[in-house]
Amino acid sequence: MIVLCGMAAFGSGGWGGAALAATDSGAESDAARIERGRILAAEGNCESCHTAEDGEPYAGGFVVTTPFGNLIGPNITSDPETGIGDWTLEAFDAAVRDGIRPDGAPLYPAMPYTSFTRMTDADLEALWAYMQTVPPVHNAVEVNQLPFPFDVRASLWFWRTLYYDPGRFEPDPDVPDRVQRGRYLVEGVAHCGACHTPRDALGGSDSGAYLTGASLGRWYAPDISGGADSVLRNWTEDSLTDFLMREHTGRNVPAFGEMAHVTETLSEVPREDVSAMAAYLMSQLPESETTPDTAGETAADPADTGPDDDSAGARLYARNCEGCHGADGLGARGVAARLPDNGGVVAEEPTNVLTALLAGLPPKDVYGVMPSFAESLSDAEIAAVANYVRTAWGNDAPANATRGDVADLRAEVGPPSPEVERAATCPPVPADWVDTRTRAEIGRIVQSNPGHLPDEAGLRGLWDGYLERVPGLSVGERVTALRGVYCTRIAGLNDLTTGAVFAHTVTFSARVGRLAVPEDAAPESP
Repeated sequence: MIVLCGMAAFGSGGWGGAALAATDSGAESDAARIERGRILAAEGNCESCHTAEDGEPYAGGFVVTTPFGNLIGPNITSDPETGIGDWTLEAFDAAVRDGIRPDGAPLYPAMPYTSFTRMTDADLEALWAYMQTVPPVHNAVEVNQLPFPFDVRASLWFWRTLYYDPGRFEPDPDVPDRVQRGRYLVEGVAHCGACHTPRDALGGSDSGAYLTGASLGRWYAPDISGGADSVLRNWTEDSLTDFLMREHTGRNVPAFGEMAHVTETLSEVPREDVSAMAAYLMSQLPESETTPDTAGETAADPADTGPDDDSAGARLYARNCEGCHGADGLGARGVAARLPDNGGVVAEEPTNVLTALLAGLPPKDVYGVMPSFAESLSDAEIAAVANYVRTAWGNDAPANATRGDVADLRAEVGPPSPEVERAATCPPVPADWVDTRTRAEIGRIVQSNPGHLPDEAGLRGLWDGYLERVPGLSVGERVTALRGVYCTRIAGLNDLTTGAVFAHTVTFSARVGRLAVPEDAAPESP
């Protein structure tokens, strides 16, 4: 995993002023301005921080965990009583770019106005135009859940004098337009520094260590700066863009943790916006630090795979992880992520690997579940396997995980999520075994059909289309593939128990099996 933040579109055109002048002069239609605002909101990942789990979009309720206590993302729908429906553009501007509420009180910097202050007027107006179209949801939210004395907003005025540097983005005339645009995205609505820059005891960003990596509690945002420890050294602009847009056909490195929310929204925005971000980030690396990205086509050097390693970590990996990730750590798209040169794995701190081992990872995109090992492995064993994967196959991360780290994280992470537990029996499915349309059809069946199961006609249509679109698999492989996709989809339903998911999956598999091998075609018993 590489943890990055969301990003903002800068509108069409380059930095030559023509596109900006047209926007500022009112030449942009209302529909175009609203659509640009929608892209801004998506690339800024606004919905994630303003939507509770299973809640209405932008209606608030998401819990923002900070070292000082919890804050709750507010309702920013167009509801006039509990949202921002009675705000003006001026009030919206003050909140977004200056961190000031309509009543004059300062906002907590969990709202990244310290980055948003770089936004252009045109982008701010487009974002406001879009937010006015968000359907109203009446949902009162008590944002401030902090304990005393952190709940006293007056203290934020002092914080602002230390860490808030207001002002719009200033282009550098010596930088190419596309890279310049990428810099604007990184520093503006994207607020990448909010996650990837370390903070001091007062919660202020260390400007001298911009993008060099930071702890996010149970996750760690790795170094994406231009420094020697940047995890981007073995990436290219194209592979980074693909990662950000959830296109994992090459490197097989999907996002997880907090970054998964970001790539989910970025997958639905114009590629040129995402590639501009990648172009800027890669331009910060010295040319000698970048290497050709052949991760998708070549295996790890056999000399680096450690086949003769008899350490405790190597033995634990072989017993618990190798079945999915492989002896070479390369995994398989849809089954398990690549571990060599994986930014989340080789980050300065081992937090990402430890959290994944303790909590597991729910199914995402074309990938199945990663089970939790919290019950089956001790603190010392989890630390050992984490240190192994961080140093095997040429990975050069420090082997710095300790049993104490695991114990601390175990208490913070808690038990695996219900979705991880529900999906634990779902078989892994290589991504190329099931096409996108079949996955979508199974998703609709799970969401829409009574009992979450297809009728006979629906199942026949699903099977026939699947046969046509994905040739070359055996009957057994096909049944396993459809079972795995169905299982992961139904595991995402919060109203089902683990037993119900298993029972539904067995029923679905039996129906698919009967369709794949009709009774009159089955061999007779001797």
